[in-house]
Amino acid sequence: MNEQQRIREIVRDYIVRHKEELELGTIGKKTLAKMVVMENPEMFDGDIAKAQENVRDIIRYLTKSRGDRHRRQIDPANAIDLDIKADASTIVKNAMRHMPSSRSIDKPNFIIPHKKVGIMSDVHIPYHDEEAVIIGVQYFLENEIDCLLLNGDTLDAWQISRWMKKGARPDIHEEMVICREFLYWLRMLFPEIPIIWKSGNHDVRVEDHMWSKAPEMAKLFELTMGHAGLLQQILHFEELKIQYVDDNTLMECGKMMIIHGHEFGQSIFSPVNPARGMFLRAKYNVIAGHMHQTSEHHEGNLNGDNHVTYSTGCFCELKPAYRRTAFTKWNHGGAILHVDDDGSFRVDNFRIKDGRVL
Repeated sequence: MNEQQRIREIVRDYIVRHKEELELGTIGKKTLAKMVVMENPEMFDGDIAKAQENVRDIIRYLTKSRGDRHRRQIDPANAIDLDIKADASTIVKNAMRHMPSSRSIDKPNFIIPHKKVGIMSDVHIPYHDEEAVIIGVQYFLENEIDCLLLNGDTLDAWQISRWMKKGARPDIHEEMVICREFLYWLRMLFPEIPIIWKSGNHDVRVEDHMWSKAPEMAKLFELTMGHAGLLQQILHFEELKIQYVDDNTLMECGKMMIIHGHEFGQSIFSPVNPARGMFLRAKYNVIAGHMHQTSEHHEGNLNGDNHVTYSTGCFCELKPAYRRTAFTKWNHGGAILHVDDDGSFRVDNFRIKDGRVL
């Protein structure tokens, strides 16, 4: 057996071993040729690229893929048939085992099963407005809500933000202590009903700070206490029976979706009416906070389907120290979501001004 015959036998052996991959298309003839040359260097001298091209030509010859003229010349005893006529579903099914496993996580919505949900967004402790908070909580009590939702930015977390730090203000430790006192106060006023904490873009600063400054400790907390375990531990969620919803989870109550508002990004709130900007992205019934402004937008289509979006007011100071004059559209307020058994709803999107609910 001469050298060319030995090379052909080696190539034939590789084709047989990788026949299924060639059939499925998970390995190409050019790749197989490179493999033959690289794994058998003693058989190939000189120009490696030329050797690979020669081996590729042998592969095409042996698999009858060089055109009709070459097919007629090949000895049938040496030919290797590749079954490349399988239907697409069979090919994909057979190829599935070669696909790497996905790390994607399908996150279900957080379902709020209650019928009268009080929604309090953007308290920004310790920069909350005491009068607005008291009036809002009193309104919730008068309306006998059966669930209280803290819909994001209950904390401010100023010290660990990316913004310039000016002036003497409470540090993160003081903020956490005050926030914990606030949660105990709420539980005292609402001893029986569920309280849900939804993380907003300010609340998540605590977790982000830990991951950026001490990632190994963050991993440890997540391993032992789950996602955002640090925040839940510090604020005594378990003792206070407060349910935690992270900032990337959508909430659903009847036919209404509830988000904090930062999930869509700032661009959706460019229109005069924040609720309209939200509708342009969501195309569904949504309540959100984040913009500290009460607004509402209704819209239907040719099929008669109607959807409505709401943005709620805030419970924090309206003229923050870092920008006293910029936020003339901010207002105090919250919402009560009333849900019927069939999922239909009505929303009391209330504003607070001059010491009373409007």
